[in-house]
Amino acid sequence: MLFIGPCGSGKTSIINKLVYNTFTNEYKITIGVDFSFKTVQVKLDDGRTVQAKVQLWDIAGQDRASMLTRSFYKDAAACLIIGDLQCQTMVFDVLEWKQDLDSRAKLFNTNQNIPQILLCNKNDLPEAEQNYQELEKDIKNLNLPIYKTSALTGEGLNEAFNDILKIAIKKIEKIKPQKDLNVLDKLSLDDQKSKPKSKCC
Repeated sequence: MLFIGPCGSGKTSIINKLVYNTFTNEYKITIGVDFSFKTVQVKLDDGRTVQAKVQLWDIAGQDRASMLTRSFYKDAAACLIIGDLQCQTMVFDVLEWKQDLDSRAKLFNTNQNIPQILLCNKNDLPEAEQNYQELEKDIKNLNLPIYKTSALTGEGLNEAFNDILKIAIKKIEKIKPQKDLNVLDKLSLDDQKSKPKSKCC
């Protein structure tokens, strides 16, 4: 799964919150690409529970057009695009990243764009709500599922992460037969359909 967006939008902080449940105000710029792992249980709409082992790729904000990122875009199965609610150019920044993503990342050699969700980050800041209201019309014109998030408080992060996984798993299962669903470098899926439980007397 890709995490993309401009410098300072909070990509690394979001990943740290999702994976380690930590947050720091100390800003460290990502150089190139960094990655982490997270294993989650995803409840699908059909009642199944799937274990997803996910690689989270943190793409440096200054590397949107670099050759380095192209290889990671190629094999991605989903993407969270991070926008900064502090920034008045957020919609323009997100649109640039989205257009670049759509031109380079397709789902398993199909012509389908990989699933994407927009995180409007830093929603904990006092000016965030006013900024969102000012940008709301343009944000909705991006035609992406939208979540207001905070890497500080964790607001919206688990919900967005689980929802993008549900979308990605559904698309993957339509493309690949269940027996071939070992997507090790994108999403490794293990069917955890509930087995009958013994009842205690």
